[in-house]
Amino acid sequence: MITKKILQRHDFCKNLITYKNGRQAFNGLSHKISSGELIPEIILLDLNMPHMNGWEFLNQLSETLYKHNISVFIISSSVDQSDLDKCNLYKCVLNYIIKPLFEEDLYQLIKEYDENK
Repeated sequence: MITKKILQRHDFCKNLITYKNGRQAFNGLSHKISSGELIPEIILLDLNMPHMNGWEFLNQLSETLYKHNISVFIISSSVDQSDLDKCNLYKCVLNYIIKPLFEEDLYQLIKEYDENK
C-alpha cells in the first residue's frame, strides 16, 4: 500500500495495476498476455505474497515476461542473501530493492529501466 501511494504521488505511470495476492497477479497478467491486452512494461514484485509468493510467480512467468520485454523489480523486506542471489537467475529481473521504498529508489528504478530498454 505504501509503495502504491508513493507511485501515485510521483505520477510514476499512466496506468497502475495492483493485485491483492500472487495468484491474482498471475491470473490477471496471464489473461492480459493471452488476450492481447495492453501489458505493463514494469512489474514491482513483492516476494512475500499470499497464495503464490514472488518466486512462484517468477517461476511460472519469467520466460513470458522476458519475451514480452517486461522488466521486474523485486521490492522486498527480505535481506536474505539467498534471495538477493536468486534474483540473478531471472533474465527479466533488473534489480532487488529492499523495503521501504523511497523516492530515490523510484528515480534509480526509472534510470535502470531506461538503460535496459
